[in-house]
Amino acid sequence: MKNKNKVALYIYTATDNEKQLYKQNYHLELYCDGKEYEIVSTYIDLGCKGKDRPSYNKMLEDMKANKFTRIITISVDRISRNSIELNEFIKTIDEYNCAFETVLGNCGGSNTDVKFMRILQSYYAEDDLITN
Repeated sequence: MKNKNKVALYIYTATDNEKQLYKQNYHLELYCDGKEYEIVSTYIDLGCKGKDRPSYNKMLEDMKANKFTRIITISVDRISRNSIELNEFIKTIDEYNCAFETVLGNCGGSNTDVKFMRILQSYYAEDDLITN
């Protein structure tokens, strides 16, 4: 696979909390250093809500243009807390042979067990959003 170790980082927070932004970025970079990944792009959506995330959309465009082969976030809920949206994301990245990893939750790879685990995590995140 070309660009095997070229990765994109995705950072998202629904608030304008810059401290959270720096914290996510620090942990993502530390994780990539340990894995010897080359960070080619960092996409940040700060204070965005719902589907109005311009950096997320740009990240997907760049993935489709083969600028990287792996997306890394802090946790699954940075992509979505909605199981349907998360499933759409998984289908899209699989279509373009892009891997997905999270620093928390040990979510990565592309086999069926991992896909199922991602969807389960999104159900819990969605339920947490609804009940809190």
